[in-house]
Amino acid sequence: MIKLVRDKIPNIAKVKEQHRFRRITSDKKFLEALKQKLVEEAEEASGISSKEELILELVDIMEIISEIGKLLGATPAELESLRKKKSREKGGFLKRIMMLSR
Repeated sequence: MIKLVRDKIPNIAKVKEQHRFRRITSDKKFLEALKQKLVEEAEEASGISSKEELILELVDIMEIISEIGKLLGATPAELESLRKKKSREKGGFLKRIMMLSR
């Protein structure tokens, strides 16, 4: 299995003994790896019931979103501005509305 890991993971001795590592050099491949990592972290988050563990998964997701934004040339402020705009236009999730298929 090949997956994206945080920068300091290769320096952990136990991990170093069990795995090999390589660096992604192209932006296109890095973007694809980040998108895969985003899905992986979201799937992990969906199975967590502990508040503390869920918060840590959200931090991982935020880190990935930040990296994707940087890669695409979007600043955190721009991402936040777009998030607010979309929320104004389509609403947020405060009302907890579920859509049922017919």
